[in-house]
Amino acid sequence: MKVTDVKIRIRSGKGAVKAIVSVTLDDCFAVHGLRIIEGKTGFHVAMPSERPKISCPKCSKRNEVGSKYCHFCGFQFQAQEPSNEHRDIAHPINQETRSVIEKAVIEAYQKAAEEGGACEAPEQEQGGKRSVLGGLLGLFRSGEEG
Repeated sequence: MKVTDVKIRIRSGKGAVKAIVSVTLDDCFAVHGLRIIEGKTGFHVAMPSERPKISCPKCSKRNEVGSKYCHFCGFQFQAQEPSNEHRDIAHPINQETRSVIEKAVIEAYQKAAEEGGACEAPEQEQGGKRSVLGGLLGLFRSGEEG
């Protein structure tokens, strides 16, 4: 498995989440919503996740656990503890795959941070191909220098 494309959207602000990331695996499967989080020991890549949901007994719409009222119909839920739990939507099954993804994502983030903004990591560094957008960005940047 190869990471063939990485798109970075750097977030402004002082929070721990530094960027939102999309990756393409083997030019055939995309995963959106990865987050780069800065911790005490460096950067960590968090997989896309969601908070657990409950169904409203009146309208059957899904609401976050801990909600006092249904966001759709206004039904009042019984008191419940808010949950900080998150469940991964997509994640690597083994450490080798996690390492490949984390390495590609963190390298792309560091490159984007050096360049001062959003970045699409060129595929040529990871699989011999270059994306159309990456090529256009390269042409645009080379035109700025001259």
